[in-house]
Amino acid sequence: MDLKSDKVIQLKQRVQNHLSQPSVQNKLRSIIPNLKCSEGNNGKMLNPADVMKQLKENGTIDSLLKDVKNGEGDALSLNQLNPCVLTDARVDMTTQQLILKIQGGRAFLDHLRQPPGQPAQSYFQLHILFQNQRFNTQRVPCTCDPAITGEFHFKFSKSTQALTNVADLLTISDKINIVLIRTNNLGENFLVASHMYDWRPVLSKGEMTASIDLIGTGGVPVGLLEIQLQLFPNLSMNPSNEAVTKQTECETESQRMKEKKFIAYANSWWSEYLQINDTFKDRIVKIFAQDENSKNRFVSSFVKRLKANRLLSSAREAARFVSLIPVGKSETIGHAMTSERWTSMHSFLCCNKGVYS
Repeated sequence: MDLKSDKVIQLKQRVQNHLSQPSVQNKLRSIIPNLKCSEGNNGKMLNPADVMKQLKENGTIDSLLKDVKNGEGDALSLNQLNPCVLTDARVDMTTQQLILKIQGGRAFLDHLRQPPGQPAQSYFQLHILFQNQRFNTQRVPCTCDPAITGEFHFKFSKSTQALTNVADLLTISDKINIVLIRTNNLGENFLVASHMYDWRPVLSKGEMTASIDLIGTGGVPVGLLEIQLQLFPNLSMNPSNEAVTKQTECETESQRMKEKKFIAYANSWWSEYLQINDTFKDRIVKIFAQDENSKNRFVSSFVKRLKANRLLSSAREAARFVSLIPVGKSETIGHAMTSERWTSMHSFLCCNKGVYS
């Protein structure tokens, strides 16, 4: 049977929309652990042919076709699709994933007096970074309880091998960076809050819910964010809470000692620098700067080398490229003098502008 290309595209879109619905995702997630691997795959990898055969036998394919035929797949529009739907043809049961679900915000008191019947003057959007993977939610109106939702799947990129060992997962110190951006009716972006969340407590539970207290750039609480974390597939053996706590405490102490040694080295370098010439004390030399979380960091940690390949052929072109980046001040409460704050690379990309030039 020959179908026109536009009909085929429309049919594919309906199927994709249906697969993107949360109810269908939960159903497929409950079916996958029960699928059996063929003997030729050594029990590690599911063959696509075996997956299709088993899905047909348990009636999943027939149910999908019935739902799409009834038009249930049109419930989601193109801009509402989940950006993190797994589309791999081969389902690797040995690849550990971290699933983050955003379940809404609460107590954003700055928007308590927003009239419910009037159009929103600004919008919230979450940007999430874990290791080398970035996602963002849809924009929602700024209200006291913003309906920020989304589901994101992160794959651990520590190595190409499967991370089934609990000890390997415990040593992954990368945190989830959650950045909240507010966009006004003129399209200008403002950094509201940035939070580093340690995901490893989910290792001892397999699945957990938490409320994140978002702190604004000025140190003032902004609101609460409800999240749910889940490991997929489930670990064969979960570590204890004491093991997770001990690991994080050891890493914190090690980082504290490194910072202490660096501060001592910076003080020694500054003393030797001033001894070279008395006029050097009047030079503007910035060694440390505060980030958006009011944490003192070495200035070089804010700079990341970007590979431009052949896009920029000279230093002059690179300087021209940097000069085109917009610069704007961050929002503050009142007009009091505030300390200079720099933004991290992720917050800079989310705002599409710098703070200081």
